[in-house]
Amino acid sequence: MLKRVGLFILTNIAVIAIVTVIFALLQALGI
Repeated sequence: MLKRVGLFILTNIAVIAIVTVIFALLQALGI
């Protein structure tokens, strides 16, 4: 149960991190 919750949290963090990086790159490119 804890492993599932941990995996879920890690997945959410990974998605947020990726989206943040992409958004930052788009801003840097001036798009």
